[in-house]
Amino acid sequence: MALAATAQAPEESLFHIGPIENWVHRSELPPGLLRQAHDAPLYFIHLSYQDRVATDKIDRYVRRVYQVNDASQIEDQAQSLHDIWPESESITFHTCAIYRAGKTIDCLDPNRIRAVQRETGLENHCVSDRLTLELLIDDLRVGDVVDIEATQTEYAGSHLLHGKFYLSTARLVWGVPVKDMTLRYVNQTDNGITLQHLDSDKNINDVWEVSAGDEYMHHVTDLESERSIDALPYWYWSDYLLATTNNTWQNVSSYIYEQNLSQNVLDNAIDETLLDEIEGIDWQQCNKANITAIVRFVQEHIRYRAESNGIHTHTPKPVAETLRRRTGDCKDKSALLVVLLRKIGVAANLALVNTSMMDDVKTLQASAYWFNHMIVHFNFNNRSYVIDPTLQKQGGDIDTQARLSFGLCLPLTQAGSDLIEVEAVADPLLYIENVDIDLRHDTLNACTVRIERTYFQERADNMRFQIASREHAFFEEHFLQVAQDSLNLELIIVEAYRIESDNKQKNCLQTVELYQIQGDIESHPDKTLRFCSDLHNDYLMPKRNSHPVATAETGRARNVVRVHYGTSPASVNETFKEENEWFEYSDTLKNREASIVCETEFLSKTNSIDTKDVAGCRDAVAKVQERSVTQLPLKLNLEVETKAADHQWYLYPCAYWLLLQGTKIMGLWGNPMVMAVLAALPVAFIGFFIQHKWFSIKK
Repeated sequence: MALAATAQAPEESLFHIGPIENWVHRSELPPGLLRQAHDAPLYFIHLSYQDRVATDKIDRYVRRVYQVNDASQIEDQAQSLHDIWPESESITFHTCAIYRAGKTIDCLDPNRIRAVQRETGLENHCVSDRLTLELLIDDLRVGDVVDIEATQTEYAGSHLLHGKFYLSTARLVWGVPVKDMTLRYVNQTDNGITLQHLDSDKNINDVWEVSAGDEYMHHVTDLESERSIDALPYWYWSDYLLATTNNTWQNVSSYIYEQNLSQNVLDNAIDETLLDEIEGIDWQQCNKANITAIVRFVQEHIRYRAESNGIHTHTPKPVAETLRRRTGDCKDKSALLVVLLRKIGVAANLALVNTSMMDDVKTLQASAYWFNHMIVHFNFNNRSYVIDPTLQKQGGDIDTQARLSFGLCLPLTQAGSDLIEVEAVADPLLYIENVDIDLRHDTLNACTVRIERTYFQERADNMRFQIASREHAFFEEHFLQVAQDSLNLELIIVEAYRIESDNKQKNCLQTVELYQIQGDIESHPDKTLRFCSDLHNDYLMPKRNSHPVATAETGRARNVVRVHYGTSPASVNETFKEENEWFEYSDTLKNREASIVCETEFLSKTNSIDTKDVAGCRDAVAKVQERSVTQLPLKLNLEVETKAADHQWYLYPCAYWLLLQGTKIMGLWGNPMVMAVLAALPVAFIGFFIQHKWFSIKK
């Protein structure tokens, strides 16, 4: 059943069935094209994307002709889904047909079109007015060719961007084979449309413009299927064609600022009684302590919940409403933080970021649609700050808290701003793990393992949040399993996981665990202690050489394992280093008194690896993987077997004393040769003693 649309749309429903408009260039498909066979489960025979951009609306015509060659594709391809905003969009369905055995079966039944509100963002606390129109194709069989045509129209209205800003992305590499594809852009505005062709594999970044009143068409054939099985870096564009209205970043900044201003978002209209409920802030003082207190209030006491209804998909709600309801999304919380900071004299502004593309957003043509998150930017004491008000449990003040890894942001100002860099800390120390294995006991069951973990910066923030949101028993089981897996020991909890210290000023969180070793020495292979220093496991490696790969930004992490023995073990001194353009790794194995210490450190130097470097990086990681497992003797007190000869060493000093007395009695005392022999004998005795004891310990 058709749903009523808003007055902004000329149609009387969200969808209707009608003819194709004259501006569309519809291709006639040759009969031979429909009979072409392909062994792919899903084969696109023809694709046509045509956009007409006017000053008050955008029309998007799409035609998809595809063949279903396997039953595994029936469920997904038997429905055509179209997402729309009901207040500003509508759809006209032109064709839905099945070509089967030379016959054409009309499947465009208005009773098989329905609108559903899927609310796919509920898990992320996001509620939206967006609807999905579902066109159902009931009798779809293997071998059928489906032909669907529709035009989706977006009208300009009160929404910040819809129908006013234009962005279209078209892939020229698909995950399924495509025989024929046409892209067409019709410009009926007074300004130009910018086209940008990006292909990272071929190092292409071409930009040109479709003038007002002009159009452009791009036609390609025989697109091969290509799927990436790796995590691609944010800068990788696999043959895309992008179209956007021609704007500078300054124009985008000033336009969105004015739109927010027109909605009274930043009008400072806050009930003073609500301000009185905010504790610990002197509204007459502009200092670091007050700024930090305001930031923490918005982060901790304004609950995150996104209600992207109407214009609020891109426009924050009035700050008075956000403060009264104590809830809002990134836009609402950012707007509230801006107003509160301005009340103490800080010239704060809303700012847009792209959390996926980060600083590589600068390689794209300016568009308001590139951004997916809103934060706050301000200057204080001649320094630039960016704050994310959606974070929780963040330690430190505005100077010592974890820096945001957003690359670039776009402040929203009346005059318009360019992209600016988000200041970040280079090579931060993010994690230290200290493990003490105490083997100074008579039985293995009396031996213990103490683990101390220290988290810094964003890892400390994340850990605080996890601790606050999980049961204590969860962390007990989790860290027990982690300890057993890394040390290859059977352990029981002596002292459960606990917070040793939490220095929020330095943003440093420390936890401690204490375990008892179970079993006996005989049950361990070769009576050997094996433990794994696997810091490099956070470093993702590609499964093939044909694509670049995104790697995990671990920051600097350190792991130290100390094994304490009852007596001094045999001497060991080993150092290994691997340093390249992608990461730095080092490990050492050394004696320290009656202990052996294994120290490992890893630093990721890049967040992606280019295709040409994949093989070299994989070889470097392989070298490190060979170092991941350390083996040490599992011996209690390192007891040395005592032999009968060991107890006879005391006879040698006695014999030497008797030799000295005999020399004096015989009158040979003072003879140069005799005195030289007497002087050499103690040196030889000491050397033999040390050598004997050394080999005994080593055995």
